Amino acid sequence: MFEQNNKGYKISEPYYALCRGADALIYQQIKVIILNEFCQLNTMPSDLVSYIFDKLQEKIINGYYESDEKLVISQIAKEFDISIIPVREALAKLSTVGLVVFTPNHGYRVSANLSQKEFVDLFYTRLIIDIAAIPGMISNITSKDIEKLKLLNSTMATNDYGSDHYKQFKKFMVLNAEFHRILIVISGNKFLQKLYSDLYIEMFISRHIINSDIAFAELVNGHDKIIQALENRDATALKQEYIDHLNEGINLIFGYQFNITLDTTFL
Repeated sequence: MFEQNNKGYKISEPYYALCRGADALIYQQIKVIILNEFCQLNTMPSDLVSYIFDKLQEKIINGYYESDEKLVISQIAKEFDISIIPVREALAKLSTVGLVVFTPNHGYRVSANLSQKEFVDLFYTRLIIDIAAIPGMISNITSKDIEKLKLLNSTMATNDYGSDHYKQFKKFMVLNAEFHRILIVISGNKFLQKLYSDLYIEMFISRHIINSDIAFAELVNGHDKIIQALENRDATALKQEYIDHLNEGINLIFGYQFNITLDTTFL
């Protein structure tokens, strides 16, 4: 994963290829994952904000902090034996992805879990964005894009996720988020890209399925079908694969099959 040169270590190919083009948050998460594998966090990394962000995210997702629990910056700083500055910055980053909320004069609290209806609404919104991006995907997709998607999906399928359940989940979800982000970027529609990035779907999903069996194989198989439809430039098939993939994701979260389509309405 790392190569050594006269300046130290750098992320090697093909792992750097997975990071290239990623937005800043996803890129940092991928680096943290690889760094964890390399040094197993025997020492405090130089990027304290990313480290604290990752550890607090783990605590929230694993339920160490309860929904709506107040997060006291000074207490967290004491726990990690650091100053309050990187803690404050890490919490600010967590608020941008929806895991914590900030209220003036009251500080940070853990975000409440979404209800089942809110989750279905979230996935339906995601589907609308994906379907709207299909014409641009079909028009703009290149052979290099296809190869990058295949590499990413192959990494998801063959990666050694280890025995730690959170780390398993985190690795897969970061790579999964990048897979879907690339597809929206390929569409060339910057407004759809902004809408998609603002959903932070993976962060909301994580608190529901962290203690469930993770259906890696089924989700990777859905990605393969999406890639195949893109290779064939078959917009009709691609639309159906997106619908099937989204419903499979909801089934993973709630344990039974929804049937969301573009005609779905919610009471």
